[in-house]
Amino acid sequence: MKLFKKVFFGLVIFLLIVFAGLSFYIKVYAKDAVTGALSSSLERDVQIQNLQYEFPLGLLARDLVIVDVMTAKEVSTQFSPESIWTFLSTPDQEWKISKLQIRKGSVEYFKSLDYKFAFSLENVFLTAEDIIFPLKPVHTNFHLTGILDKDKFPLSGSRVEGAGWIDLIQKDMSSRFKVLEKDDRAGLTANIVSKNNQMRVEGDIQVRNLSFTPETETQEESVQNMIFGALSSMGVAIGAKYSFETKMDDFKISNISFSGNVSTR
Repeated sequence: MKLFKKVFFGLVIFLLIVFAGLSFYIKVYAKDAVTGALSSSLERDVQIQNLQYEFPLGLLARDLVIVDVMTAKEVSTQFSPESIWTFLSTPDQEWKISKLQIRKGSVEYFKSLDYKFAFSLENVFLTAEDIIFPLKPVHTNFHLTGILDKDKFPLSGSRVEGAGWIDLIQKDMSSRFKVLEKDDRAGLTANIVSKNNQMRVEGDIQVRNLSFTPETETQEESVQNMIFGALSSMGVAIGAKYSFETKMDDFKISNISFSGNVSTR
């Protein structure tokens, strides 16, 4: 029994020393290597305020910034055990991330030519699985939630949910997003499919809680808003199908085709 206790406590002390050394190495040396590798793979400037070890086989990045793409308060990654074992013998090998989480993220869309479509997605929580790093062609499954923020838009403040898969290297994607109104019904849906960077977006708009409050409006806009407000108070939903095509690596909202309908609830 005494021998067992000595072995057990010795093992615990050894593991504590290993984890302490690993945490020190990651905090002091690994941050620059990780930011450099991410910048190279994403072809964007990446900044990390703090990088630390996360139990059992992961890293935790705090205050991460991908310039002109997103920010995140925390990004957590867990590596597959086989990646760790292989790394011990071949340090330059690829890493398999079994799970990645982005917490308290923010994504902003703004194009100088598309100012009227500018919006941001706040309080983003994203979970993704099966990622190869450095990035390689692979279907990465993801699930995302967030809050839509856009001035003078009826669905601003609504919850956004999305799920599907994405291949960042081949620029392929298949996913479905929906913007939920206060009654948890989808005010907007978007089915997004991309093949070799050729992306098509199509979906439905079913806005029931219409509320347009621009700071300044023309006479035509004022009349339009009065009509929308009256229809909404009568229980009428304004619906439309829409679609547009763009590039996955240069997303632009333009040349939208609409077909609409009006229905009563």
